[in-house]
Amino acid sequence: MAPEGSNTQPYDGRDPYIFISYAHRNRDEVLEIIGRMQAEGCRVWYNEGIDPGAEEAEHIAEQLADCGYFIAFLSPEYLESADCLDELIFARDKEKNRLLVYLSNVVLPDGISMRINRLQAIHKYAYGQEEFYERLFQAKGLRSCIVSSVPGTECVSPHISAFLPESEETIPDGQRGHNAGDEASSATHFRTAPGKRRKLLLVPIAVCILLAVLIPSLFPNSGTDEEALFLDPADLNGLSFGMPPGEVREIMAVSGATEADTEYTCYGTLWVQYDPGTMKFNGSDVDAMSAEFGPDGLYAFHYRLAACQGNETIQTLKNKYGKPIRPCIYYDEWDLEGNITLKYIYEEEEEGDNIWFIIPYESYFDMRDFTWGMSPAEAQKAESNRSDSLTLTKTETYSDGYPHQYYEGEWKLHGNTVNQAALLYISDRLVAISYILPGASFDSVAADLTALYGEGTDMNKDGSAFAWQIMMTQPDVPDEIRIVLGASRTEDGVLMRLLDVDRYSALTGK
Repeated sequence: MAPEGSNTQPYDGRDPYIFISYAHRNRDEVLEIIGRMQAEGCRVWYNEGIDPGAEEAEHIAEQLADCGYFIAFLSPEYLESADCLDELIFARDKEKNRLLVYLSNVVLPDGISMRINRLQAIHKYAYGQEEFYERLFQAKGLRSCIVSSVPGTECVSPHISAFLPESEETIPDGQRGHNAGDEASSATHFRTAPGKRRKLLLVPIAVCILLAVLIPSLFPNSGTDEEALFLDPADLNGLSFGMPPGEVREIMAVSGATEADTEYTCYGTLWVQYDPGTMKFNGSDVDAMSAEFGPDGLYAFHYRLAACQGNETIQTLKNKYGKPIRPCIYYDEWDLEGNITLKYIYEEEEEGDNIWFIIPYESYFDMRDFTWGMSPAEAQKAESNRSDSLTLTKTETYSDGYPHQYYEGEWKLHGNTVNQAALLYISDRLVAISYILPGASFDSVAADLTALYGEGTDMNKDGSAFAWQIMMTQPDVPDEIRIVLGASRTEDGVLMRLLDVDRYSALTGK
């Protein structure tokens, strides 16, 4: 039974609902969360019993099999419970939309970690109460289990409405994605595979090619199989935005695609190249596919056809989606449901068609138009050419003997308004960039970066600063660049540092 004073009751109905998996020793904490979810319009089912017998276990399995969403509240007690782990694996086997909520900082056993890979996760212990609920209600797929959550209805709690993604129309210019108003800036970091990396997107319009294999699963009720424009829904069943790389890898493997290469872009997002095998699009062989992941999971997917179909592909897209919203000489663009942007890139005859689907996203760092190794004058010119340019306010040389440039202005990094960037030069070559995320939670930032880059190095041995080493791309540079990314706790928020390690070592001898 629920604790005294609680109004929580398991959902009993036929509409999509959330199945809650938790250890009963965490019951009070979880019921408090359930109460908040129900108050915000979520349909939630949970087991009220302590030690289910065979009959009750069968009932729980039926509830899990019928649910529309699955949330596991992880803790040491959860990992000690065979029943809880059975529910977790059962949800995976049933291919349920799943979310892991870490009540404490626990490490999944290797066998479990291997089987569920990196699911969408929230580290509750790392956030304040309201920040946790904000992230919870923004979890991908959760909205389907909210009362009257059809777009345009007015029955959803105003609290949870504030957490749901804004529509394209309500997002101010310059705040969609990482620079939606600046095609040239946001486009330059996408690439094809190393070795045969043909810099397919190193042109100003390049940001636009990533997600066409997703449409059947993103819009499962959009029409009959005959109307399906993209890959057969059975090929990529379950693929959706917000998925972590491990789960996408599993789905791609089932579809016959294999992971060919990975790297990090100049925005610090994970880029994964796939060999599509025998997949086809609109009757044409798919030559290459790639996916891109940020701290919040998958946000874009692309495929390139083996041959250019040109007008035939464009006409097919127009027949399905209507007239392009923003046609231009380089690409056509459509705005789809769910803040999804579809872009078709015009290529030369020897290139295949390129099609992308992208949702808005934000990164924890943005090189803007600065590039490693540029001079102070080149950096100032690159910044002044941007529509959202920052202002160079001062240049100083410190005791280390190296000049620093300071730029001031405002731009967004993963929801944080940044107002100053400091650039470090050695022998007139840019080697480091730093900025502060004002008011950001260090634990939240560290948890997101860990999800994207793996475990970081504790630089101060007290948990106040972590560093990650990644190989990232840079526009017009054929080789990857080794970068150390640091995040440090400060009174004002989180200090972020990016260092071009090899260039720094070469110029300083350190």
